[in-house]
Amino acid sequence: MTAADFGPEFRNLIDARLDAIDQALLHAHVAYSERRSIVSEVETQIYELLSRRSENPAHDDVVAVLDSLDPPESYIPEELRDRVAGAIPTPVHPKTAWPQLPLHVVRIVSKFAVAAGCVLVLVVLNVVIVLIVASTNGVIPWVVTAAGIAWLNYAGLGWLRSKTGKAPGTIIRDLRNGLAALIAPKNGTTATEP
Repeated sequence: MTAADFGPEFRNLIDARLDAIDQALLHAHVAYSERRSIVSEVETQIYELLSRRSENPAHDDVVAVLDSLDPPESYIPEELRDRVAGAIPTPVHPKTAWPQLPLHVVRIVSKFAVAAGCVLVLVVLNVVIVLIVASTNGVIPWVVTAAGIAWLNYAGLGWLRSKTGKAPGTIIRDLRNGLAALIAPKNGTTATEP
C-alpha cells in the first residue's frame, strides 16, 4: 500500500502526523538526513499497519493506526531528549486545499477578464487620441476624417462595381480613362483599355 492508494482526506491525516513527528525532531535539532530517515520509517510503518487491517481502509482504520503510534516526542533520539526538556511542539494541522472552481465559472471569469482588458485598452486609446487632438489644435481630426473618407470611397467603389457587374479595375485606370474622356475630342474616338 502506498500514498497513491489513499484519497486526500486520509493522506492529510497521515501527513499531519508525519509533520508533527518532523516538527518534534526539528525542535530537538536532529539533523535533516536523520529526520528524513525517521519520518520515512514511520511512514512505512503506517502503511504496513494499514495494509494489515484492510485492503481498503476506512477513516476509522486510519485514525486507529495513527492512534496506535507513539507520540511524536518519542521519536527523538535518547541523547537529544534532554534538549527538549518538556517542551512539546504544537501539532501541525492538516493543510486544507482550496476548492477547485467549476469549469463554467472559470469560463465566465475568463470571458469577463478578456472583456475587461479590451475595455481598458479602448479607454486608454481614447485618452491618447483626445490628448493628441488637444495638443495639435484640431489638425489631427481633419486628417483622420479625410483618411476615413478616402478609404470609404475606395471601399465603396469596389462595392459599387460588385453590385453593377462591372469588371474590377484599379482607381488609376479609372482616373486615366476619365481624364482621357475629358481631354479627347468628341469626334467618335474613345479611350481604349490597355
